[in-house]
Amino acid sequence: MKTLQNYKLLIDADCPMCRLYGSAFENNGLIEKGTCSPYQTVDSSISNLVDMNRAKNEIAFVNTASNEVAYGLDAFKIILSNSFPNVETLLNLKPIDWFGKKLYRFISTNRKVIIPAKSSGNDCTPILNVKYRIVYILLVALFSSWVIYNYSTSINQMMGWKSSIYRELMMCFGQIILNP
Repeated sequence: MKTLQNYKLLIDADCPMCRLYGSAFENNGLIEKGTCSPYQTVDSSISNLVDMNRAKNEIAFVNTASNEVAYGLDAFKIILSNSFPNVETLLNLKPIDWFGKKLYRFISTNRKVIIPAKSSGNDCTPILNVKYRIVYILLVALFSSWVIYNYSTSINQMMGWKSSIYRELMMCFGQIILNP
């Protein structure tokens, strides 16, 4: 496994998810130590290369030798294919690339909702994508309903009550409707 050198991975210092995957890349030897840098404190020679509006929605991966910048899923592909060359072919297949971009955008758009964090003032909140936010809310409500249903089934049986997934769905979606 080869470690990438001469790169800077710009992450949001206020985003726990960004810090998590950045440190995972460094700790597992995919990128050299010190590669992850918060965009809030990075040297201006590097930040001038980056489109900061795009960096709000996608991480920026700067090649400091050639001054080229890769964003989002393309940055992850560079990191992973360097260490695992066989993965590159798989990641570049059209259906996997399409799904990966959708998944990346979905997670990136909702990252401040998935793992909330306090802002230090220099905000890097992604641009709101209403479609992805609605899908996130629906998925969370469906998953919560399923968990509550599975948890309450044994309690309902013990109490002599009938279990119903529809009751749990109504409760979870009711919370969304009643709590603006």
